[in-house]
Amino acid sequence: MPEKTKHQLALDLVNENRLKEAASLLAEAIGEKENADLWNDWATVQVALDQSKEARAGYGRALELDPENAQAQFNLGALLLNQGTSRRAIELLQQCSGHVSAQEQAAIHSLLRKHKNDSTVAD
Repeated sequence: MPEKTKHQLALDLVNENRLKEAASLLAEAIGEKENADLWNDWATVQVALDQSKEARAGYGRALELDPENAQAQFNLGALLLNQGTSRRAIELLQQCSGHVSAQEQAAIHSLLRKHKNDSTVAD
């Protein structure tokens, strides 16, 4: 059986709720050879650690590396919408619509529906 990659080990740490260790291991993996999936997962851990500025930058880097990465589009779109940045968020959520899981697809519809009904969200 092949050895687990740092990425796989970091995901195991996330499942064990060892988020700071997971973030560190993901950062090591990014330093060795960055890719959009590593940045997306690192940014998601940053969200869980309540580091939204870092998360936003990480999702942004993931999309620089792979502009069509639906998972990063979804994650950044949800983060931005929660932060009140609706124009870019809606654009990202619409781009990834149809390319994410059924659960995420339902979340997109819910977020977009809520945005239409919520006049307090600013651009």
